[in-house]
Amino acid sequence: MEPARVCKKKRLLRGRKARICRKEPKVVREIARGVDLGIRECQNQFRFHRWNCSTLRSSMKKVLMKDTREAAFVDAIVAAGVVYALTEACAQGRLLDCQCRRRHNAANHLQGRTGCDHFVDFGYHKSRDFMNRKRVGDLRATILSHNYEAGRQAVRLHLERVCRCHGMSGTCSLKTKVGLRLKQRFQGAVRVTAGNSGKGFVPETVRPPGREDIADRRTGSLGTRGRLCKLGSQGPDDCRTLCCGRKVRSRQTVVSVACNCTFQYCCNVTCQTCLETLHETTCL
Repeated sequence: MEPARVCKKKRLLRGRKARICRKEPKVVREIARGVDLGIRECQNQFRFHRWNCSTLRSSMKKVLMKDTREAAFVDAIVAAGVVYALTEACAQGRLLDCQCRRRHNAANHLQGRTGCDHFVDFGYHKSRDFMNRKRVGDLRATILSHNYEAGRQAVRLHLERVCRCHGMSGTCSLKTKVGLRLKQRFQGAVRVTAGNSGKGFVPETVRPPGREDIADRRTGSLGTRGRLCKLGSQGPDDCRTLCCGRKVRSRQTVVSVACNCTFQYCCNVTCQTCLETLHETTCL
């Protein structure tokens, strides 16, 4: 996402969001990066589902305009992405306005809660200042804020538990853990209605939503034609499920892959090129 889109119509903005848009362009850039991170993780988590978090042909806009658990998941994962991007930027020294400045070590950023407590707090609070809406009596705004908080808490809690996060492998691992956590909450999303006070909401089920739960208030799907599926799978990626009972097409493709890799001191990895046959099945 382009940073300019994050602060669209900024002349009409008020409060903390307006101040961030006008005075903190580097923060806005990281927020935009966080939105992209969230959407990519959403697509990763739902890549084998009928709805796959597509952003093609304004389908995402249609999803977000409806009161569904898919929309709730997108809200939560985007908020999580924003917190993560801000925390990472703070830890790597790209943002110098963090609450507590430290020496920046690019090889050891995001070193668990003991090493980057203030980095996480910065990302959490800056995300909340920018994304939350304060509208008393507005159920949709209240639910939106709740789902944003679910995403922020997922990042906060998992950063507390990750001991170390080195390089790209550690970073990807953390993002996947957060995505899986939110997807579990997606499966148990709770539909809610407005409370009598006008300041909150109550569940239509017996169990009230916790602060990590995604509140659910149908979906903009582009269909599954051309989507990859798995024959005989027991999950949502099963061809009969994903293709909605339609016919499928199976094909084989030959691709080049790196193989027989060896490490040479110091410090190169050399690989041979091998041919590998892939079996793909797609929905018609």
